[in-house]
Amino acid sequence: MSTVAWLLAVIPLLLGPPVAALAMGVAQWSKSGQGKGPSETWRTIMLVALLNIVLSLVFWRFALDEAGSVLPGFAHWIRALLGLPGQGHAGVIAIEA
Repeated sequence: MSTVAWLLAVIPLLLGPPVAALAMGVAQWSKSGQGKGPSETWRTIMLVALLNIVLSLVFWRFALDEAGSVLPGFAHWIRALLGLPGQGHAGVIAIEA
């Protein structure tokens, strides 16, 4: 079970697999009994999963900011390419037939 958790913990850019690995680690921790913490392996898996979640959220935050700044110009270019009327956009040369 720890091998599957390791694989889930290290999958980058997706939030589901590391969250599943973290949940598996918490489940193992609760199975270990009162007063005992998780084993060293499970602590490491949970730490890697948590770091992966944080880094993935940081990546997606910056990626969405970048996409938000590029998307209007791209949408205008597609409209112009297809010959659809569109709103003017500063810095984009209008293509007229």
